[in-house]
Amino acid sequence: MSFTKLAGVGFSSLLALSVVTTTLPAMAQTDDTRTLTVSGVGTVNVVPDQAIVVSRVVTQNETAQAALSENSTKVQALIDEIEAAGIEKTAIQTSGFGINPIYDNSPEARQSGKAPEILAYRVTNGVEVKADDISKLGSLLTSMVEAGANSVGQISFVVSDPQAKMDEARTKAVADALRKAELYAKAAGQELGDVLSINESGSGNYPRPEVMYAARASMDSATPISAGEEQLSANVVLTFELAD
Repeated sequence: MSFTKLAGVGFSSLLALSVVTTTLPAMAQTDDTRTLTVSGVGTVNVVPDQAIVVSRVVTQNETAQAALSENSTKVQALIDEIEAAGIEKTAIQTSGFGINPIYDNSPEARQSGKAPEILAYRVTNGVEVKADDISKLGSLLTSMVEAGANSVGQISFVVSDPQAKMDEARTKAVADALRKAELYAKAAGQELGDVLSINESGSGNYPRPEVMYAARASMDSATPISAGEEQLSANVVLTFELAD
């Protein structure tokens, strides 16, 4: 079986974000057509070139207005600092805004039978940043904390344009399926015919949570951050006709 037999066969891409277990080879007979179905897997390692960081500014005050005013000032200072670090405005987005009352939850208050008293208000606003230069990510995180971010959640490393590498993984996956098909057919004393279908599933790259960052009021040096490698994978299922 050669790759030339794949010419003219359409790809039916069934892209899913769940990992697909390896499909066992199966021989079947539908009407007068005997078939062999096998799976193939291809992987490619690539260094991520983009990081997604979500930071939060949390403020608390006796009144909602005071807590909101303080939060707005700090969030704007945070955004200004991010832009000063060379991040484009289009790569900065606020998220997770909320104002919540803080109730008196002391044992005395719970036992009084009265409606809980509001002691203060907490305002939270998040700033999501997409950073293209991972080498400067540590310095960016330090600047964000110093500018007022008092909570930084997961940092996800991704490949911003994975298509070329994904195509390489797909090619490897098809080659893997062809190798298996030829092996099984030969072991069963059969001859492979044309490829009847090619389905792709469970392929892609997924943002990889790397660290949880505990914010501090000030830092003396840039936070060490390493992106490592991302594995892109492609999974295909090929169905062959068995020749007479």
